[in-house]
Amino acid sequence: MGFWRRPSFSQARWIKFNADIAALKARLGKLSLSDLQKRRAEAIAYASDLMALARLADQDLRRRAIGKDRQEGLPEIAHWGYRPDALFQPIEPATTVAVQSPFDLKGGLKIFHDCTQSEIILRQTPRNDPHASAPFAISLEVFRFDGSFLSMALDVPRARATSVKLSDILQVSLDISMDFPIDLYARVNVIHGPNSEQLVRKMEWHNGRLSAEFDMAYSKVNDKRIEKIWIDLIFERPSMNLLQMGDFLVVCMPRAEL
Repeated sequence: MGFWRRPSFSQARWIKFNADIAALKARLGKLSLSDLQKRRAEAIAYASDLMALARLADQDLRRRAIGKDRQEGLPEIAHWGYRPDALFQPIEPATTVAVQSPFDLKGGLKIFHDCTQSEIILRQTPRNDPHASAPFAISLEVFRFDGSFLSMALDVPRARATSVKLSDILQVSLDISMDFPIDLYARVNVIHGPNSEQLVRKMEWHNGRLSAEFDMAYSKVNDKRIEKIWIDLIFERPSMNLLQMGDFLVVCMPRAEL
């Protein structure tokens, strides 16, 4: 037996384990060279076991999260909701340096900018929170930004887009964190027949999320001829900032009757 007994994960004897570690630290200077080498080997082996367990747990959490209901958290009255694939499926590579424009994350999500020299890093990172809306988060780390715009565009699937009526409201909401606050705008783009319509709103904080609502009744859209809808997120003055997005949700719901 070594100096400490590895605790049973099923019994979680962490208190005794921590006491053993503290006792070992106190004795390190008194151990012989051979004992010190032995304890070091035991510590490395134990750390390897813990990391292996953590990796298995991470994999299982992601597997379960990937199967999450993408309609989770919708208002009861909603006709439908849509979240991009990049929040639910791994993308390759998970990290891209000097993101070019357009940059396709697949699943209808793209990055656009007009930098002459891109200093933008995009990452997809796993979220091991079982209560998270999606198993992955998307982050944009922006250093020097010499362009006039940075945006993220999400295509709404055709079946959902063509179901939108003038009696509906489109709501765009984000779970997002920033190193420092900047303004974000949401723009709804609609192709209907030979015409197009753009609706722009500044996103506001509400219950810990950024959101904007678009009442289609105030648009000039012919809802019988809608062919395509996409959403642009426009990041105002994004330089020297880290933007981490854990959810991007588009909801279609009926307008409340007056």
